[in-house]
Amino acid sequence: MMKRFFTGVVLLLLFTSCAGTKTFKGRADLHGAVYDAKSRPVPNCVILLDGKEKALTDINGRFVLYGLQSAAYTIEACSSYCERYTGEVQFLNETQYILIKVVDNETLYESVEKQFSQSDLSKAEEEIFRLLRINPDNPNAVMYLAVLRYKEEDKAASLRILLDAERRGISDIWMQSFIKKMEEENENNS
Repeated sequence: MMKRFFTGVVLLLLFTSCAGTKTFKGRADLHGAVYDAKSRPVPNCVILLDGKEKALTDINGRFVLYGLQSAAYTIEACSSYCERYTGEVQFLNETQYILIKVVDNETLYESVEKQFSQSDLSKAEEEIFRLLRINPDNPNAVMYLAVLRYKEEDKAASLRILLDAERRGISDIWMQSFIKKMEEENENNS
């Protein structure tokens, strides 16, 4: 009985995959999903097709683009905590499914920490600016930039970054603590 069940599943998959290889005419729905660098779904990610907002990912990172013709499209995925993805998709098969991988903040944070621990400040700076492109008001990215300037021994630039962030309403306990530390250092050096 079990052997017959597996044979049926394999045949079903075979017929489904054979039927899905035909190029379609008319319109069909394109299904897909967005995942981060750690293969976690990205919910609430805006999906744009040829520059127009077309879908929003669900809690499992899935989306559907309804009623598309068989053609080439530019697809974009935008999230508040992941790098923007832009790519081309050739929609030729009505059973086509696309997977989009994006780099998330957490992955970039880990990379910055790694670069700091290896004293590779130029690579750390690249990763920090990737974070700031995702969200220029990200307090962690601002703090990383201030720490980077501090490590480069440009304490004045470090303090300016934090005070500017504070003026823009970006602040957290670590930033406040670092500002206080640098102001005390300035007083002691005066």
